[in-house]
Amino acid sequence: MLTVLEEEEEEEEEEEEEEEEEEEEEEEEEEEEEEEEEEEEEKKKKKKKKKKKKKKKKKKKKKKKKKKKKKKKKKKKKFSRRI
Repeated sequence: MLTVLEEEEEEEEEEEEEEEEEEEEEEEEEEEEEEEEEEEEEKKKKKKKKKKKKKKKKKKKKKKKKKKKKKKKKKKKKFSRRI
């Protein structure tokens, strides 16, 4: 009789251990997924920031070009008045 009880207890303990191991594995998987998501978000942010910076640079360049053109036009106008 005692042996049957002992066997049952052992089986229960083994089952509990297995369940705990499964839970730990699930937690680890969840953590890994979260880390991957965070990395993806960071990449997106960096890419967006880089794109924004590039756009800003392009805008600045365009503005500079426009200013230069305006200055050139003004200079040309001045010159034509003298004649």
